[in-house]
Amino acid sequence: MTKCLEKRLREHGRSPEVHYYEDEDHIPSSAGQNRHYELLMGFFSKHL
Repeated sequence: MTKCLEKRLREHGRSPEVHYYEDEDHIPSSAGQNRHYELLMGFFSKHL
């Protein structure tokens, strides 16, 4: 689903910020969750 949305946004001239976590399931490990929160805070700092 995410890859499809990313593709469609790019086809329409958008540049989505998308991150894929290799070797992570739907519920990420602690390290994956920590990385996600770091990226999320960076996104908020940049856009808010």
